[in-house]
Amino acid sequence: MRPSALHIKSTFVLFILCTTVISPFGCGRPSIITIQGPENPALISSSMKGYIIMDRPIGGIVGEALPSLDELVVRSPGPAIGTINSLSGPDSLGRVAFIENHMIEKRHFVKVMRIDGSGEELVVERSGDALWSMEIGDHLALAPVGGLVAFVTNISRIKIRKPLAYFKRGRIAIWDVDTKEKLPIETNALDDNLCWFPDGRRLVYVDLLSRDKAVEVLRKYVDPNEVYATVLIERKRVPVVHIMDTVTGSTEALHVGLGPVVSADGTSVLMRDFKNRWRIVDLDRKLSVPASAPGSVSLGAIALLDANIVLYWAWPTKGAELKWSQNNSPLVGPKPMLTLKVADMRTGEFQTVIPFIDPRRRISYGAGASPAN
Repeated sequence: MRPSALHIKSTFVLFILCTTVISPFGCGRPSIITIQGPENPALISSSMKGYIIMDRPIGGIVGEALPSLDELVVRSPGPAIGTINSLSGPDSLGRVAFIENHMIEKRHFVKVMRIDGSGEELVVERSGDALWSMEIGDHLALAPVGGLVAFVTNISRIKIRKPLAYFKRGRIAIWDVDTKEKLPIETNALDDNLCWFPDGRRLVYVDLLSRDKAVEVLRKYVDPNEVYATVLIERKRVPVVHIMDTVTGSTEALHVGLGPVVSADGTSVLMRDFKNRWRIVDLDRKLSVPASAPGSVSLGAIALLDANIVLYWAWPTKGAELKWSQNNSPLVGPKPMLTLKVADMRTGEFQTVIPFIDPRRRISYGAGASPAN
């Protein structure tokens, strides 16, 4: 039987996709971008003391102690426990908060436990599958002190046209992990990064404002001739970073942007736009300046260790071993393994902290406390 022209064309297109460096059909490995070194091998030891917390399938949690890079098992994985939907911490008491999801039972739980593997406690049990039901978001934030944990609930999808963008938006819920009580404060927020100030009282989140209001907020910091957020403010509704005081319930629109993180000293907030252009706001001087870190990817920053040192998702350094993800969807195929790096945004010096990290992993950083405490 002679193949049709359409069949020949379709076969040719599939062949091209499978033999190029990037294939959406999983029939080829994508290329991995690398960045030019050299790295500064002393950057970790001179700037970092804390823990990087990561999930491990199924339901496991591990940590990397800094600056030693010793690994500790927070929670052993197992088939009888649920998957980790998101996590945060550790806080000053060495506690990690996480969302444990049970897809079949259509239940999810907000829990806390210590980084030494002890003291697992239920904070709240909620109905709905955390992965698909839109009952809870993908972001969780445990305050460094005070025991408050924040997440977004009751999420709906928002489609904004011209230019097209999709957002997920819901209501912030804040629970006290010690009393197991919910705070009476709520506000609308995007399912985007949530981050506490070191006082454990103020929370940074992202919500949509009208274009006119967003431009007014942006022009307090950014000149119209600068390229930051030019794509964001083309829309009728614009993502804007806010600060909420959980004691008074007051909110303040800070700056246009996404993925905010607060510095460990509480003096600065780092954010990005749709083009992964970074901006850092000095809260004391009310000044916003461009920022960057070598090889950063759109997953963004994980933590701002002080006003200048950032822990972030990044491409591997040139000459390093390259790897691809395992256990992949047959429709997507392997993904490039990324790295976690730390960089000084003043000088551009950087160092790889974790050389291979699957982009699907849940990551958190906190100063924490010693597992022995």
